[in-house]
Amino acid sequence: MNFEIGGVLIAPLTAAIVQAIKALGLSSKWAPLANAIVTVILFGVLQAVTLGYLDLTTVESVLQMAVLFLAAMGFYEGTREAKKRLTS
Repeated sequence: MNFEIGGVLIAPLTAAIVQAIKALGLSSKWAPLANAIVTVILFGVLQAVTLGYLDLTTVESVLQMAVLFLAAMGFYEGTREAKKRLTS
């Protein structure tokens, strides 16, 4: 079974969201609970789209924006770490 909404796979998106939450200060011991909550929310969105309660194009747009945000955040963090290593 392929869990995706508008071409955005749910599993990597869930992992990226949990990593972003951890970067904002969530303790690693709470990461499994955050993962479960994010998974349930995204699966609920998937079901709502499948059943016609949510408009697919709106959900696609929101998820694609989330992916772009998370990618930009990762690029920023990677650049910051590289700068730290180069200057130290």
